Parts: sequence; structure tokens; C-alpha cells
Amino acid sequence: MAWQVDHSPPVTGSPPRGVAVAERVLAAQVQGLFDKLPMAVLSNLPIAAAVVWVFWGLRPAAQLLAWLGAVVLLAAGRMLHCRRYQRAGPGRLEAPRRWARGAVVGAALSGTAWAIGLAAFGPGASVETGLFLLVIVAGLLAGSAGTLSEHLPAFLAFASPVALSAAAVAISSGHPLERLLAPFVLLYLGAIARVAIAGDRRLRATLELGIRNEELVTDLSAAQAHLTALNAGLERRVVERSEQLARVERQLGQAALLASVGGLASSVAHEINNPIASVLANLGFLEEELEGDRPDLESCRDALSDARHGADRVRDTVRSLSAVARADHGGESVDLQGVLEACTSVVAGEMRRRAVLSRDYGQVPPVRGDTPGLAQVFIQLLLQTAWAIPEGAPAGRALLVRTAWDEARGRVTVEIAGPAGALPSADDAASDDVGFKLAGEVVARLGGQLEARLVAGAGPGFCVELLPARPSGLAAPC
Repeated sequence: MAWQVDHSPPVTGSPPRGVAVAERVLAAQVQGLFDKLPMAVLSNLPIAAAVVWVFWGLRPAAQLLAWLGAVVLLAAGRMLHCRRYQRAGPGRLEAPRRWARGAVVGAALSGTAWAIGLAAFGPGASVETGLFLLVIVAGLLAGSAGTLSEHLPAFLAFASPVALSAAAVAISSGHPLERLLAPFVLLYLGAIARVAIAGDRRLRATLELGIRNEELVTDLSAAQAHLTALNAGLERRVVERSEQLARVERQLGQAALLASVGGLASSVAHEINNPIASVLANLGFLEEELEGDRPDLESCRDALSDARHGADRVRDTVRSLSAVARADHGGESVDLQGVLEACTSVVAGEMRRRAVLSRDYGQVPPVRGDTPGLAQVFIQLLLQTAWAIPEGAPAGRALLVRTAWDEARGRVTVEIAGPAGALPSADDAASDDVGFKLAGEVVARLGGQLEARLVAGAGPGFCVELLPARPSGLAAPC
């Protein structure tokens, strides 16, 4: 698997997901090693030159130059290896172990070259030159701990032969002081190695934690993107469902309106058909009497009176319909009792078969609103209350319409309730009724409130609270 890196060398960052964490940690360690390796390699050259300069004339020149040449060649080879790593680009992350092995081999060869130099130049040297070599060894070990500890095997490959060779030279020395320094060289190697091992562990733990955190961040980012997409889809579905619900609610409102219109039409037809039938029947009777030779004038007068009474009923019904249907042109002041009387006249046909209408009109001021809107509300509530009462035996049941004025709250209350025991609970009557909701919307637009509740002194019903047309004071009684 190739690890894709977007930028040119030197490559930074972590290998991609899917690669074992251990491999990614090793790749990061190797990259850190090769970042420091050129400085470590080049620092060998002036140190090696200093050793040759110190031992010049004490050892054969050919031997010194041959060793210095070997050190230079090894440094050149290791620098070439570093250059190849830097130019490898993303490909160098494909096989970190191969590059790590190359670095370890180079460190081992360099350490061996220094060990050979110590073994060749150290024996037989004066105390001063021997101590100089020990200082060089200490410096090499400390420097390798700082530069090669990114990858512990590279450090051990370089430091072990150098320290062991220095200890061997010190032990073989004839001077007591140099022999005494031999165990300290080994202790120094052990201390440096222990520090390097501890640093390697901390480094690997830090790199592993960073890689896992990076994976966690990647996972969280992907999860967040997924959640964002889900939220967008959910919001879109919510909007779609809201639009569907709005359409269904409009359809239900239209159905409820049609049902109310149908019931209202039936009631109005009943209110008009009965008096019209009476008028027609009396007119037919008059026509028969007047066509005869001796008409009964008293019976004709009674028939005319009955026909007039029927015509008056038709006229009153039409006036009530006109009152609730006309548009207001006088501002926001509405005569509440007049609207209620018109509405009860319109639905009288439905109420007459179920209950007796009971009125309790208190002295209330004109209310804020418009006649068609309030008429729509009251007709809907009157019909809903009337339809909940079974037909038959209307004399034993009363449908209450009551108004009251609460000056402290600044509210006009209209209560519409059916007889106790003949209606379901107020909440049940309103919970699934679309007409009740539409009426509530009209009342809310007028600044009022509509509730379904138990009306005191009656049964389950509806309470409409409206604002007066003027903020304070009581108008003339309706």
C-alpha cells in the first residue's frame, strides 16, 4: 500500500489510515533520525581530523591517513544514504524498516571504524593522549545519544563498539589510572544507553498517542460530516413533512368548513322551508276561498295572518344571515349581543330539535373584532355544541349562551355550553375538532382566547374571551 503525501520532500505528517500503528510510529522515528543524521555524520570529520593531528608523529602516517580515509568514505556513504532518503519523497514511507536497517548498518560501520581507531592508536599512548581518547569517546557517546536516539538500534549499533573498544584499551593499559577508568567507561555506556532506551520509549508512546489522536480527530470529523449530512436530510424531511401536514390541515379545515356550511345550510333551509310552506298553504287556502261564491272572511283573515307570520320568519332569517355575512365598515367595534342573536337565529333549526336555547346576557361593552369573523366563531361553536346533543326531548335540555364583563381583567366572556350529561367532556369535544382549532385561530387574531372547559351552572362547553373595543369603561348596554 502506498502512502499518499500531498507535498514534496521532506515529507511531514503521519502515514495514512489503514497502516498498523507500529509501522506508522517506526516511520515517524526513522524520519526524525534522518533529520538529525547529517549533522551527526558531518561532526565525525573534524573529530577524526583532531585525532589524526594529535597522533601525527606518534603513529605511522599511512596508518593514520588510511583510518581517516575510511572515516571520510563512511561519512560520504552515509550522507549519500541520507540524500537518497530525502529525495525518496512519499515512497520512503512505504518501507520504513528498509531505511531503518540502512541507518543501523551505517551507524554500526561508523562505530566499528572508531573502535578500530581506538584499538590502533590507544595502546602504548601516553597518559595525556589516552585521556584525550577517553574524552573523545565520551563526546561520541553523548553526541550519538542526542542524534541517534530517535531510533534506538542505530544508537546501540554505534555506541556499543566504541565503548567496548575504549574499555578494552583502558584495561590493557599499563597505567593504573587508565585501568581505573575502564569500568567508568562501561558505566557511562550503560547510563547513556538507559537514557536512550527511556527516551525511545517516551518517543514511541508520544508518537503512538499522536497517531491515535489524529485517527480520532479524523473519525470525529467524518462523524461530524455524517451527522451534518443527516441533519440536513432530517431538516429537509421535516420541512417536507411540515408542508404535508400544513396541506392536510388545510384540507381538514376545508372539510370542517364544508361540514359546517352543510349543517348551516340544512338549518337555514329548515328555517326557511317551514314558513314558506305555511305561506304557500295559506295562500292556497285563500285562493280557494276567494274563488268560491261565499268566502269565509274570518278564515281568510286568519290565513293572511299565518302567511304574514311565516313571511316575517323568512325575513328575520334572511336578516340574520345578512348580519353575519356583511363586512364591517365602522372600525373594530362590534355589538356582541347583536352578533350572538343573529348566530342563534341562523342555527335555530339545529338547536330546536335538541335543546331549548337559554340566554343570559350581561351588560358588556362592544368588543374588538369584525362581525363576519366573530359570526364564524360563534356559529361553529353553536353548531358543535348542538350536534353533540342527541335529537329528541328538547324540553328537558337547555343550551346556554351567556355573556359577562370582567372590568378587572379587561375581558368580555362569552360562554356556550350544553346540558350536563348530554355532552362529552369539553376536552374530548375539542381535541380532534378542526373547526374548534379554526375558531381558535380567528379569536387569537382578534387578541382573544378560546378554551374548551366546564361552564359553571351548565355542562361542558366553550369559553371565548374578547377584548373590549375601548380600553376602559362600559358602553351602553346591548
